[in-house]
Amino acid sequence: MDLSNNIIGFEGAQSICEALQTNITLTSLNLTSNGLGDGGAKSIFEALKTNSTLTSLDLSSNKIYDVNSICELFQSNFTLRSLDIGSNLIGDDSAQAICELLKSSSILTSLDLNSNQIGYKTVKSICEILKSNSTLTYLDLGCNKIRDVGSILICEALKLNSTLTSLDLFDNDIGDDGAKSIFESLKTNSALTSLDLTSNNIGSNSVRSICESLKSNSALTNLDLG
Repeated sequence: MDLSNNIIGFEGAQSICEALQTNITLTSLNLTSNGLGDGGAKSIFEALKTNSTLTSLDLSSNKIYDVNSICELFQSNFTLRSLDIGSNLIGDDSAQAICELLKSSSILTSLDLNSNQIGYKTVKSICEILKSNSTLTYLDLGCNKIRDVGSILICEALKLNSTLTSLDLFDNDIGDDGAKSIFESLKTNSALTSLDLTSNNIGSNSVRSICESLKSNSALTNLDLG
């Protein structure tokens, strides 16, 4: 069900919660840009504690700052596989709760954290998790503050991760040093098939690294540097 780009707000979220508690057929729910806020989001997550059919939830662009209710949800919900909380300006401190979730939960296959003011602190935690996580296949960290120093951490994670197939790092102020690190990891990573590095600061100095990695990588099918 797609209810994106409306003005549902907190009151509308309450009605959706009532439906989720009894519905046994809905598998996907898109509530992008509805002004839910922390209160509305918390209600949705509370309802999902007893829902056993929804596998995909999109709450991007809803002014959500508190993510504790998300973590509580996964203590009792074992069906949700895809979660999009992009463009909510969560920040590094709150994002640590998401990292703890990834440590304890092994059911999420898709996670979108784009445009959340995430920096080195969160990237470091996520990369440590990726080294051993065996379920996540899609990760969107676009439009954050990863930069070169974060890219080096991602490089080390990709060398060990064997399940992530799609990684989005667009608009992260990544320069040649960061790009070289990522492409170095692709020489040994055989899982990643899609990599988005658009709108970064990657110049001609990275071309050699790109070419060298592609010589030995047979998995990557989509590379975006535009």
